[in-house]
Amino acid sequence: MKNNTRNFNIGNVIHGKRLIITEEKLMSNNAVSTKSALNFLDINVTEVNNYPTAIQDIIIDRRFDGMIIRGVLPLDSIERVIRRLEDEDEGGMKLIFNKNEEFGTKVAQIYGHVIVGQSPDLKDYFASSAIFRQACRALFQGNPDFEERVESVFHSLCGLPVEIPTGPEGQSYTPATLRLLTEGREITVHVGNDFLLMPASEHLKTLLDFSDQLSYFIPLSVPQAGGELVVYNLEWNPEQAEQSGDLHKYMNDADSRFQSQQSQSVAFAPGPGDMILFNGGRYYHRVNQVIGNSPRRTIGGFLAFSKERNKIYYWS
Repeated sequence: MKNNTRNFNIGNVIHGKRLIITEEKLMSNNAVSTKSALNFLDINVTEVNNYPTAIQDIIIDRRFDGMIIRGVLPLDSIERVIRRLEDEDEGGMKLIFNKNEEFGTKVAQIYGHVIVGQSPDLKDYFASSAIFRQACRALFQGNPDFEERVESVFHSLCGLPVEIPTGPEGQSYTPATLRLLTEGREITVHVGNDFLLMPASEHLKTLLDFSDQLSYFIPLSVPQAGGELVVYNLEWNPEQAEQSGDLHKYMNDADSRFQSQQSQSVAFAPGPGDMILFNGGRYYHRVNQVIGNSPRRTIGGFLAFSKERNKIYYWS
């Protein structure tokens, strides 16, 4: 199996399917709980049919915490996508380039409106979603269609129908967003389940079983160095977050809370076309600062069971 993972100083180094977990200093307090180890699978996309309950195993049974799936998008198709993104119109995504940086000056630049931080009526979000889906089809034209490809992979990992959620007036949620990290940019420590306390989640909470939500993304281009996803074995504590009274302050203070106690982490640098699927709702994680002139481009979002657990919804 081809291994696209690079070596780096913190977290884990992947050799084949063996994960070597090292330690990083973090702080544990009432807001988080720790788990002794993190368990990620490393497979090729040709093997997904061998894991027909993987999503259930991560969310419900917690048999493992995530997986790397190699070769979800072929390299020749990614090269065409990158050429389109680098043209003057940015592959049709220029219309929905979101210059608003929600979590500081070093965060990723986003194409499309991510649902986090949106108003409860989601008016701007749904308008952006329609543009994104059309542009994404054009961006991947002549390649495996993005939505069809990820839905096929998710279906193989759960055996259930896979759908994009529909809004209260029939609007479509967006299946993903494109994120661009240029030199010096990073995404600081955060956790996905904080979304449950935001006004923008109200409609989705009528559709989804929010026992947990998973994060997924596929790199389209990788930096010369840096840009690794680092996942900590520190878990979201919703009771503590609700008691804080100010969710944004709670999350903005996360870095300062993670300073003084030994905790394990796993760091990943997947290659272009590889998918990472992990319990980003439960586990705190970050993206390291990008080093060098080559940007880190990813496409991805979130997924969860429906309330009846008879289908999977995915969105961003």
